[in-house]
Parts: sequence; C-alpha cells; structure tokens
Amino acid sequence: MVSSVQQIQRAVLRVAVLMGLASMLVACGSSGVALNEDPSAYAAEVKRLQARLAQSPADLVALQRLGIIYMRTGRPTKAYDTLKRAYAQEPDDPKTLFYLGLASESVGKVGTARELYASYTQVPADSKYRALLQGRLAWLERKEARAQVRKALSRERSMGQPVSPRVVAVLPFTYLAGDERYAVLKRGLSETIATDLANIDRLRVVERVRLQALLDELKLAQSQYVDPQTAPRVGRLLGAGRLVSGSYSVEDASITFGLSFTGVATGVSLPDRSTLTADLDRLFEVQNTLVYRVVEGLNVELTPQEEQAIERVPTRNLQAFLLYSRGLRLEDEGRYRAAAQQFGQAARLDPSFQAAARAKQRAMGLSATSGSIGQAFAGAQDGLELSSTDAVSRRLQRLANSGLALPTNSPTGTIGGTMSGDLPLPPAPPRP
Repeated sequence: MVSSVQQIQRAVLRVAVLMGLASMLVACGSSGVALNEDPSAYAAEVKRLQARLAQSPADLVALQRLGIIYMRTGRPTKAYDTLKRAYAQEPDDPKTLFYLGLASESVGKVGTARELYASYTQVPADSKYRALLQGRLAWLERKEARAQVRKALSRERSMGQPVSPRVVAVLPFTYLAGDERYAVLKRGLSETIATDLANIDRLRVVERVRLQALLDELKLAQSQYVDPQTAPRVGRLLGAGRLVSGSYSVEDASITFGLSFTGVATGVSLPDRSTLTADLDRLFEVQNTLVYRVVEGLNVELTPQEEQAIERVPTRNLQAFLLYSRGLRLEDEGRYRAAAQQFGQAARLDPSFQAAARAKQRAMGLSATSGSIGQAFAGAQDGLELSSTDAVSRRLQRLANSGLALPTNSPTGTIGGTMSGDLPLPPAPPRP
C-alpha cells in the first residue's frame, strides 16, 4: 500500500508540475507567439491533406487545416492562397473568415482582413468565431485610431486641421461631487449620448476608440480636455467642429446635470443655461432629456424616425448601467477580460440590455485576439477562456481536483481541448 506520506509527496509533485505548466502557457501567451513552427513536424499531415485535396479539391475541412498549418509554420502566402480556396467553397464559414483574416493581415492585406472580420454580424450568435471576428476587428480599429491620432499630432503645427460642424465629439462627463460609486457613470452617460446622436443622419459622431486614443496620447487630465482653452485643440485633432461635454453630481439620491457646447472654429464654449436635477432612480428618463438638450444645442431638427430611435432607453436598471459604465472604463484601459465580466453581469441583471450583451462579446473577442497576429492566432487556438494566469490555474486546478491526468493529445496552450482541436499534435521528434 502507498503510505499517506507518499500520497502527499505525489500530490505536491503533481501540483508543482501543473503550476509549472501553467506558468509556461501564460509566458507563451504574454510574450507573443511566433508563427514559425518547424514545417518538418507537420510534413506527414501536410502530405495527407494534399492527397485528400487531390481526391476532393472542394474539401473545406482539409483546406482549413492545411491553411492553418501553413500559418503555424510561417508560410503566410501559402496560408492565404489555401484559405482563399476554402473561402471560395464556403464564403460564410466563420472559421474560414477568421483564419483568412489573419492570413490576409500576414501578407499585408489589412483592408481585406477588416472586411472579413466585419462580417461577424452575419455569424450565428452561438459561434465562438463571432466573438473572435468582432474582437479582431475592434483591435484593428483601436490600432488604426492610434495611428490616425499620431498622424494628426505630427502635422498639427505644419498645417491647419480641417473641422466640420457636422462632426461631433462627445467627451466623457465630469463627476463633480457625491458618492464615489457613481463616478463611473461618466463613461456610460457620454457613450449613450454619442450612440443616440449617431442615429441622426446629418451628424457624424467621433468613435469612442478614436477619442480615447487621442486623450491617451495627449495624457490630459479631465479638467484639461474640457477646459475652454484646451477643448478646441482636441476638436481640431479629431476633425470635429463641435464638442459636447457635461458634468454631474449625486447627492441625497438625486442627480444634477449641466451641459456645454464648444464651437471648435470659434473656441467659444456655451454652457447650458439651466441645470437638470432628478431623482437618481429616474436617471433613464432624464437621459432622454439630456439628449434632446444636446440636439437643441447643436441646432439640429429631428425626423420622426430619429426621434423614435432616441426615445429607446437601453436599460432602466441602474445597477446594470453602473456595471456597463465600469466595463467601458476597463475596456478603454485595455483590461478586456475584466470589462467582459462587467458587461456580462450587466446583461444578466437586465437581459434586454442589448448594448451590454454586444459589449461583452466584443470585450471577450478583444481579450482573445488583441496584439500581434501570432497572439491572435494563439488566442483563437486557446479559446476565449484562457487569457490570464488565474484562468489557466483554475482550469488546471479543476483537472487536479477531478483526478484526471493531463491529456497527452492537446495542442500546446490548450488543456482539455477548450476549442475544437483544430490540429493534431505533430509527431514526436525521433530519438537521437
């Protein structure tokens, strides 16, 4: 019989092995993944797939697997050509759309990649590839926003920045006083107003990611970017002719708002002459009033269809809106997994809160696919769950608790085959 001491020793050894593996997996994910695995390790599989395609050139699964092997082994042109053949057979296949997008990025066809990722809206909601496609698109948009901001800054002194009165930027609200729990509302309030204004055909609203990229680049405190001396510069760099900003405070279960509008060309800031106060539990009624005041301040007439769109309230659950606002803040900070958790809680509190559900999917996709092409490839292979040391440790701990041995046929970076197991492991190298 095995003594209790031996059992403890074995348990300690097993945990050490598990945690060592966890550290190794996380290190691989955090340092980026080079798509340059040894092609000879996949030679037999490539030969088998090529023979299979010779018999059936339209074999979608074989084309996908072969394209992914080419991606793994640092042959992006072959991956692109092979996955294009898969796309020709089944242009709506989510897996093909995602991996062809990565292959397109690899060969410099970023515009093609964006178009492929943008088709996520046509992918079934229960497909893991919907979140992966949406997340990679969101990452490219953030990357492009940073590039646009740096370009605007580089030419700021050499030439004037053209602005249009039809382009509007909604700055994050300023929290003046009150219970600190409500400070996070400034993200949700400005985002809701921007979303409503985006329904007006005669206006174009600056995307939150581009606005945040500029604020991050300038490293301005909130008091600076709403300052009448600084705000016009923000508008010029964004190409926005008009800025909307606001402030609020919460006291004794009531909330008080103020609005201001800045004409970028003139630099004149026009504060809303009257404040708006209401009970906190009536926030969502006040929210619509705020939007109409913004519309009035921008001197825009609404069509009946636009009024109907603005009348829709995203949620009437204050706690859900607070969670959503906190998620926006975390997403702006690049903490995508934490943001997804906040969005998910908001959607659970109010299942009709569609903006929260969409934001959760976007943040999950960003968590899995942000970073280099190699990191996005690894994130797709690992799955949407595996994005932190804690996540790896929890999965390993569940395996240890269940008494299951580590699987010997899971690809590197996946334990228990979270995803569908796109590729078999290459054969072990021959012994010397």
